[in-house]
Amino acid sequence: MDGTPVAGIYQVSGPEFAQMPDNWMPYLAVDNVDARVEKAVAAGAKLMKPIFDIPNVGRLAILILPGGAAMGWITPARGERGQSS
Repeated sequence: MDGTPVAGIYQVSGPEFAQMPDNWMPYLAVDNVDARVEKAVAAGAKLMKPIFDIPNVGRLAILILPGGAAMGWITPARGERGQSS
């Protein structure tokens, strides 16, 4: 949008996704993914895989919320286009 990435898509693979049907996973930008995940896990969420970094994109977490819904959180990387972390 106006030269700034606002969406992304990637292929999921690995044993943790073996039984997952095709789907879309929303990601929400958060100010500090590590701190937010710590609070979410304390409240009953489960981390699907360790928090990970994608260079020039950001730091991401994929969670299973207590009600069973999957959700991604990202702290965007500071980029040339004014994105902030």
